[in-house]
Amino acid sequence: MNEAFPEFQGKLACFGFDWLGRQFALDPFRGSAPDLEVLMLEPGTAEALEVPVAFSRFHDAGLEDYYDACLAPEFFAEWMAARQEPLRFPECAGYKVPHFLGGEDSTSNLEVSDTEVYWSLMGALRLATRNLEPGTPILGADLSD
Repeated sequence: MNEAFPEFQGKLACFGFDWLGRQFALDPFRGSAPDLEVLMLEPGTAEALEVPVAFSRFHDAGLEDYYDACLAPEFFAEWMAARQEPLRFPECAGYKVPHFLGGEDSTSNLEVSDTEVYWSLMGALRLATRNLEPGTPILGADLSD
């Protein structure tokens, strides 16, 4: 997580992850200790998204209130319909081409990835491209197999 989002290094405590490889963490900048609010770190979009609920309520109320945003159940069902087997630990469904590089939010743009490798790759891409203007061509990169 630190290599993808160095601005949070040493500040977050991650407590969970989902099938897209997103990590859920306690946000030290929102809420009040010891019951901080939740932050969802999304490697495929290069975003840190605020879940406006305290950690103590996240599993009971937060996942119910923000079910679609936090778990993407319809997207998961669509993706799983085309697969023959479930994800295994430590796998995730990672974007072949991330959103922040123009990738589509579609199941055809997902592939099974090792979560640690996915975070490492998305982190390197995020850091290398975060100061570029939208639409800037990236030359010389080949992410194909």
